[in-house]
Amino acid sequence: MATIVDVAKRAGVSTVTVSRVINEAPNVNVTTRARVEQAVRDSLPRLDQFTMELLAERMHAAEQAGDRQRMEQLQRVADALMPVIEESQPQEIRFINELLSTDYPAGTGALLEERRALVSEELLGLMELVEKDLAEENRAELASRLAQIRQQAAGFLS
Repeated sequence: MATIVDVAKRAGVSTVTVSRVINEAPNVNVTTRARVEQAVRDSLPRLDQFTMELLAERMHAAEQAGDRQRMEQLQRVADALMPVIEESQPQEIRFINELLSTDYPAGTGALLEERRALVSEELLGLMELVEKDLAEENRAELASRLAQIRQQAAGFLS
């Protein structure tokens, strides 16, 4: 798993500078900020589920303790990591996430039509796996929504 030290070494900056970039401090040179952001992207394969779970735990603990400042700092870290993580996801997963965040059925239908080339048996199988994972995580509403979208997508294959 990549640490702040790993990112700092990769970017050629101090850990303080990495922290400033993550916390969106205004006193960081644009070029330096870009190097740090690229170092985070390059370290992404080591930013695994454990990292995100640990971040979520710390956010929850800060919330429970009423530490608003710490909660905001951790949220900024999460906000900075999410676009990087999303960029690294396979195209099909990004497409499924986009479908889930679009109005059903009109919006999802339009998106499926627009990206018809991505609609395949493999995509439907992946959607089914994601649907099962969501159900196992007690996210029944989202699983049900994905099932509806999967049925809608299947109509594009006939």
